[in-house]
Amino acid sequence: MSKVSVVVPVYNVEKYIHKCLDSLVNQTLQDIEIILIDDESPDNCGKICDEYAKNDKRIKVIHKKNGGVSAARNDGIKHATSDWIMFVDSDDWCEETMCEIAYENAIKNNVDVAIFNNYRNYEDYEKKEKIGLKETIFDEYNEIEKLQMSMLYDFFIKKVDSEVKQYTDIGGPWSKIFKKELIEKNNIEFNLKVKGVFDDALFCIETMEYAKKVLFKDELLYHYRILNDSITNKFKSDRIQIYDTIYKEIELFMNKAHKKDNFKEAYYSRIIVNLCKLLKIYFFHPANSDKLWKRLKELKKTLNSKPYNEAIKNIKYSSLRKSLQVYLWIFKTKSPILVWLFYKLNVIRRKILRKN
Repeated sequence: MSKVSVVVPVYNVEKYIHKCLDSLVNQTLQDIEIILIDDESPDNCGKICDEYAKNDKRIKVIHKKNGGVSAARNDGIKHATSDWIMFVDSDDWCEETMCEIAYENAIKNNVDVAIFNNYRNYEDYEKKEKIGLKETIFDEYNEIEKLQMSMLYDFFIKKVDSEVKQYTDIGGPWSKIFKKELIEKNNIEFNLKVKGVFDDALFCIETMEYAKKVLFKDELLYHYRILNDSITNKFKSDRIQIYDTIYKEIELFMNKAHKKDNFKEAYYSRIIVNLCKLLKIYFFHPANSDKLWKRLKELKKTLNSKPYNEAIKNIKYSSLRKSLQVYLWIFKTKSPILVWLFYKLNVIRRKILRKN
């Protein structure tokens, strides 16, 4: 049996998949299995996966009917045979030492989950996405819960260490190695109801609920590619409904896990973050063909709806970055026109800053 199973959902990434697979087959830890889930990709990805499998016995290819990234990851978990499991997105790539370092850290420290840092790779530059924590082992529920809160909104990493100056998204499954028994024993799956948006963070939050010991290691091991046309940036006419489903699933988790007010504060923060995102990717996105007055009317309805109204009313300003605190102040007016004007001014300001 191999030491680590690497699950890779594959869909419409012909341009990037070679770099991803090369980084996996060349891992310094050779005793791994690579599970490629071809999610009925419309390009040549399925054929490329089969070609790699012919040349490397460690690769398993599963061709399935399209069901989305969450379903593909769930299928990968079912086919994994190792005691440890990692997730890689097929448009990303890894440092060749990723599996070896992650596995050795997990075994050495006898943890359920090990978290590491990553690079963010934009079209023309690379950025180190580092959490400003020192190497830390979390073995108390309250401390692990603070990590869960950080997965809802990265600013809450300050609850772990008030001296932290660097924040980054730690909700992705690709910056971690998981004990497979933890996932199987607690029947944890990627949530199929949220359509590939925030399903990964929900999976990690739920997994952490059952973890007894978690390691954070300051190692840059993964390259996360930022694509402008990713699902999280595209205009979708049902974006509000998608977010509403996410909130329902988070609330179900909070009720099941008996989460208290401190966790709810992180939940409110996620709602405010998403509301700001909605301005960009829905209400004022160029692809939104509705008349401005109609969009403003819908925005007003959203501001007054649950859970947005509840979050706006109850959240503490100190739970948000300063840039979001200003938005919160505008949201509290419940005036869609003021929100629109502030958003437009902010867009102009950013364009000026880019030119300078």
